[in-house]
Amino acid sequence: MADITSANQGTIARWEKGMLEPSIEQIILLSEKLETSIDYLLGTVDYDAKNRPTPEEHDAFTDEEREKFRDDLFKQAELGNLKIAYQLATENEEARKAFGMTEEEAKTGFDDAIKGYIREALEEMRKEEEKD
Repeated sequence: MADITSANQGTIARWEKGMLEPSIEQIILLSEKLETSIDYLLGTVDYDAKNRPTPEEHDAFTDEEREKFRDDLFKQAELGNLKIAYQLATENEEARKAFGMTEEEAKTGFDDAIKGYIREALEEMRKEEEKD
């Protein structure tokens, strides 16, 4: 992880102990390099496209676990739709015009949207911790 994020071992140890949180940029880098979702890294979902239950595990789910799994899939779809919209705007001049964006605005907008999504997930986690 140190190679991916440019963080030293002490910093990573503090992340693992919950004493420090990685920056949004480091979370994005980890997500990309580990080929997993931001939500999975943050622990806001139990499953993502790479980390799915087997059919046998899914069959054994309780109703509550099935609902949680469905919610996880909806979160992934929301982030996926956001990514697709900005990717289209970045790569396709016609789509940019439809969104009323320049190419630079499309790139910056996606980065800002992902950062906002991460901030919301972190805030949701903090609220859950306060309840406990």
